[in-house]
Amino acid sequence: MPFDVLAVHRRVTRLVAVAVLAVAASLAACGAHGGLPAGQADIEAVRSLPWDSIVARARGTEVVWRMWRGDPSINAYVDRWVAPRLRERYGIALRAVDGQGPELV
Repeated sequence: MPFDVLAVHRRVTRLVAVAVLAVAASLAACGAHGGLPAGQADIEAVRSLPWDSIVARARGTEVVWRMWRGDPSINAYVDRWVAPRLRERYGIALRAVDGQGPELV
């Protein structure tokens, strides 16, 4: 089965945008979770939004992606393909930074 690179790119880009919005919603909520576990209310709020609203809220934000930076090919893919497209399509700045072992988990 061939690997569909474009489908993976689209999915990663969308997931990063949703993660950015979830963090923003979490900060905006200021701890008001309505009885749900911490973070769950924010996830539910994001799930209920239309995609266009998620994109609008994420525009102009930055994602710091802590990742293993030990493979030049992966680094180039993230820095030269994922990050520019995330900025072009969603207005989100992606900054990949080095992380090892327990820092990533």
